[in-house]
Formats: sequence, structure tokens, C-alpha cells
Amino acid sequence: MTADYEAQRAFHMAGLAGPIEAEFYPHPGTEYLGGGGKFIKALSCKSDPFSLCWRPSFILHQPTLEGILRNGLNRFKNVHVFLGESVKRFAQDGDEVVVTTQHPNHGQRLFRGQYLLGCDGASSAVRRGMKSSLDDLGLDEWWVAVDAYVRTDARLPERCVRYCYPGRPGAYIVGPGHIRRWEMKIMPYEDPDQFNDSKYTRRILTNFVDTNLIDVLQTKAHRIRGLVAKRWRSGRVFLLGGAACQMPPFLGEESCSGFQDAFNFAWKLNSVILGGADSSVLDTYAKERRPQACAAVESAKCLSLVVGELDGNIALQRDELLVAGVKAVAQPLVLQPMGSRLRAGLIARGVGDYKRAAGALFPQPWVETSGGKKRLDDVVRWGFYVVSLDEELAQIAACEFAGVPVLADSKVVLVGASVAVREQILCVSGRNLDLKSWFDAFGVRIAIVRPDGFAYGAANTSRQLRALIKSLLLALSRTNGTAIHPL
Repeated sequence: MTADYEAQRAFHMAGLAGPIEAEFYPHPGTEYLGGGGKFIKALSCKSDPFSLCWRPSFILHQPTLEGILRNGLNRFKNVHVFLGESVKRFAQDGDEVVVTTQHPNHGQRLFRGQYLLGCDGASSAVRRGMKSSLDDLGLDEWWVAVDAYVRTDARLPERCVRYCYPGRPGAYIVGPGHIRRWEMKIMPYEDPDQFNDSKYTRRILTNFVDTNLIDVLQTKAHRIRGLVAKRWRSGRVFLLGGAACQMPPFLGEESCSGFQDAFNFAWKLNSVILGGADSSVLDTYAKERRPQACAAVESAKCLSLVVGELDGNIALQRDELLVAGVKAVAQPLVLQPMGSRLRAGLIARGVGDYKRAAGALFPQPWVETSGGKKRLDDVVRWGFYVVSLDEELAQIAACEFAGVPVLADSKVVLVGASVAVREQILCVSGRNLDLKSWFDAFGVRIAIVRPDGFAYGAANTSRQLRALIKSLLLALSRTNGTAIHPL
């Protein structure tokens, strides 16, 4: 599976970035081959420094990742894992959700909780129980994936490959160690069940690799759809990951989308359960994530049409256009995750400087502090925080925050200073192009950033900054106007 720097940022905040980084394989880039094996396009990988301190894209062995995540739960005594349970039904009222599950050996159980998060994949029982229908964004194909262990004497491409062959579109994906994956489009004249026959699968696989050089680990035919749930919330019940969005795999964003759902939702849920926020704060989860999921599905669908074209004449025209595009670009195309930008939800509203940067992903560079070199996320650690290029604005933010319990513990970071100008201000020094480029791009001097790394808004003047802080307090308040703690 493929993951990106936003996913690793979420893992980092969960305290699991170290073991995950030890297991991932840097994405080697991708080559696209057209009809007859002709090179038509390539995506290279961005080199260090990385804007979020993590590689923009990397590859993981999914069972290994799942093991790390599951082991991470052992740190929490209040978390209990029940395996083999399937949701039969649930009911909710104004105070709780009651879930009935079925276990093949233990029968039915009842679970009670304040909220129910449906993270149960494409065939989600929770989504069905919510009666949330799916919007079909217009993609319906069958592909087969073959995971294999490559023998040490095999000579295979070092980069991933997209085989844009009209006779049989496919893909080759480099994995950690000696694990490789081949994906092949199931043609209109084929039945997915044919690939249950290992001999048939191997015969088709010979179009892409000498099967004598590999040991097949598993083969799985899967239907690729572009589906997004209409409703992601029903009272105390929410959908995340594959239950909310079934995303084509062509951009490697399907797992990342689920991680982003969880990261977006987690700090908001925490604010409601522990911080006293009105549950309407949770409405911003779907307002933010659903448009991003729809955009990612549309982009993946477009790529699927490029890769999976079956008409030979159209494929030839595609090849010519892509080759011409490569020649027209002086520098190689760089592989980057899909750009994230929130357009609605818990971000500054209105017009002016503070709106200009609202919803943009804030960089997470290495910074020099009095305690040495650290990632910015480790300096601010979890809550809302402020980053400023301007000492006066930083002092105003520190004063304003100190007088409001909801923001009193929020960090204020001043870039470019070597000594503290106020006790509440964290000073970072050094020449940081990522931070400077971000502020220059939006023409601002100070930004308020959310716990998940998205800018709430930005400002240039003291008046704008005070208005921005006031709007944040209102956004994080109870319905009766009382401010709440975001975390």
C-alpha cells in the first residue's frame, strides 16, 4: 500500500511514526509505458528537504502496518479489542449508541458508547444502518492484484510501472524487501472468477514478468468503484475510511484518505468529549473531508481512464500527447501527494488576509530551538498554535491567548529570533525556506494553525489578528457562547 506525508504526520502525532518509518520503503517513482512498451511519461520523487519532514510518498506492507497500529493500542488500558465481531444493528438516543454484534463462537454482544464510528469498509454495516446511500462518480472496473515474493536473482524494474497497454492494462508496484505487486485489468470478455485458477492467472501474468522468478503469495480480484456516501453523520454515528468513500487505487490515496478522515475527526471528537464543545463541531468533519474525498476520486478516475484505455486508436493518441507533454517540460515531473486545501468547515470565514490562507496545509519543517533541532509538530504538540514572522504580532497573540482559558496553553512560535521575547513565546532560528515560502505565497505575517496542521487563518495586522482570534473562539464555543477547549 502507498501512504503519504499527511498520513505519516498523523502517525507521528499518534506516537507511531518511528516504527512505521523503520518499515516503509521510499516511493521510487513511476514510469508509464504506452502501446508496444513505449515510454510515455515518468514521475520522479521529490528530494529532501520535505515540507512536512516526511517523504511525500512511501510504500508499506499493509499487514506490517496493521500490526504496528494494533500494537500501538496496547499503550492504552482503556482500549479493548474484540476480533471477529460483525455489526448486526445499532440504536441511538440523545445520550448513547447501543450496538449489537455477532461473533461466530460467542454469539451476540451489546456494546454501549457515546459515539459509534463506522470504519468497517466498503460493505459497511454501519452505513447501511444509517441508511446513507452512495453517490456513484462513474467508475466501475474489475482488476486483479497479485502479490509475490521475488527471488534474489530476478532483475526487475527499480521503479513502479504503469503499463498503459490497450490489450491488457496493468501495473507493477515495488514493495518493501522482496515483495512486489502486479495489477492487471480484467477485460470485458473475462469473468473475475477465472482468476481463481492459478494457472490462468500465471498465464496472464507472463505479459508482465517471468513467473519462474516469483513465488505468488496471494491473488485477489476486486471491483474498483468511485463511490462516496451522501451522509457521513447520523446523530452520534459517523462514517470514516472505506465506509465513507470507495476510492480507485490509481493515485495510492485510498488508504491515505482513511487516515486523513481519522486525523480530522479525532481532535474534534476529543474536543467534544473532553473539552466541552457542542457536538455541532463534529459537523465540520464531513464538510471538510467529503469534498476532498470527491476530488480525490475524480482525479483517480481520470488517471484510470488514461491507464486503462482499451481502444487502440485512442491509446495511440494518448501516447502521442503524453510524449509531447514530457518533451515540452524542461524538468521531470515530481511525484507529490494530492494537494490538500479545506474550502469549508472549521476555518476562518469572510474576506481579507485572514481568509486568504484559511484551510491551507501548513508546513512542518525542522526548526532550531533552544533544545536543539526538532520537528515543528514536536515543538507545538497537539493544540492550536500560532506561527509568526513578526515579533509584535507574536506578542499580541501571546497576550490574547494568555487571557482566554481556551487558548492559554496554545503555543506561539516566533520565527527568526534566537532568544525569547516573552515567556509564552517559543523562538526558533535558522533559515527556513519552507516557512518563508508559505508566508510569502499568501502574503501574510502570522498564522493560526489547527491541531491537524491546517491553517485556521492568517493575518498581517494587529486588528486582523484580534478579529481572527475572536472568530476562532466563536467557532470553538458552545451554542450558548461559552468558549471550549479544542483538545
